[in-house]
Amino acid sequence: MDWAGFSAWQLWKGRRTMSEIQNDSLSQAKPAGMAAGSTAIALLADEITYRGYPLAELAESCSFEEVAYLLLRGDLPGPKEKARFSHRLNASRHLPEALAELLTSLPAWTPPIDALRTSVSVLAHFDQDATDDSPEGKLRKAERLLAQIPVAIALRSRAVKGLQPVEPKEGLGQAAQFLYLLRGKEPQPAEVQAFELALVVFAEHEFNPSTYTSRVVASTGSDLHSSVVAAICALKGQRHGGADEAVVHLMESLQQKEGHITEADIPTGNIPGFGHPMYPHGDPRSVLLEPHLSKILEAAGLESWVRVSTEMRHLLNIQRGLHPSIEWSAGRLFHALGFDVSLFGPAMVIARIVGWSAHHLEQFEDPRTIRPRAIYCGPQRRSVQPLESRQDI
Repeated sequence: MDWAGFSAWQLWKGRRTMSEIQNDSLSQAKPAGMAAGSTAIALLADEITYRGYPLAELAESCSFEEVAYLLLRGDLPGPKEKARFSHRLNASRHLPEALAELLTSLPAWTPPIDALRTSVSVLAHFDQDATDDSPEGKLRKAERLLAQIPVAIALRSRAVKGLQPVEPKEGLGQAAQFLYLLRGKEPQPAEVQAFELALVVFAEHEFNPSTYTSRVVASTGSDLHSSVVAAICALKGQRHGGADEAVVHLMESLQQKEGHITEADIPTGNIPGFGHPMYPHGDPRSVLLEPHLSKILEAAGLESWVRVSTEMRHLLNIQRGLHPSIEWSAGRLFHALGFDVSLFGPAMVIARIVGWSAHHLEQFEDPRTIRPRAIYCGPQRRSVQPLESRQDI
């Protein structure tokens, strides 16, 4: 249906009632999950691909930096370009002094995701390419944000705990660098491997709510930093970015139980980390991450979580036909790595900033503004009564 102005014209002519138009509109409304646009960045199916490359192959063969380059620039880098890209990231891993001071002075109760949202907004004021809307200018800004966001998250996390910030260490990749900045010591190789894999699988996921938010902002002709701030606001919502946190709360309640987990121990309704609507047969991202989980959990002294996780997966698959989603794997991984639950969302941004930036670039090149129409469901037409004739509500 062509939505542009149809209801006003039809009502003015008196040819159809609002109720008739509503019924017709509802019958033609697109159900959730239908395409809202086109993209050349990722394909979501039983096999996920980034720019045509299977995610499973990228996860096995490429570093996060290579995947970031692919999503931002369209293809995998060669050895020299990978080195140049890593050099640019290393050179950008610093924050303006004003932002560092702000992050140490925010109230302790400020959620980390809010502090990160503010950080990205502040960084826009200090970016020398802030007004450059050329593709190359946007790519330079995207690379700087990719490097600066982990620094901001770690600095704020340490400040809340009364710890001094840690200077970035030359030669560390994105995954190892963040763990180092957060802890002040180099992580174990197995931790880096698992976290890097999480960054790769989180880097892009097509038109999810936060990514689509970034595209709507880009379609208005706004700048990259504004798109990212808006995306973070969308990710903050518990319906989008809160499932991995809920996984930890569920695991903490179940691991206190003595003996084996039974169907009676599992909550009714939606189970955090299970039954992703896009992957009824199992989330391929979780399939990639799960093999690393037992080792990381055991190293963190969470042996009981390994048992509970195995029993949960078996019960939910047999009894309810449910399969794990990426949140099931990521929530347990982030907990085992020592992240506070409030850091789960920001940790995801370390990866998803790449997807958001790629989608901003792609949408910005489309001259059309994203402006959907709504299906009206309010009162039918009514006449305005004189003030003295109206009833107080």
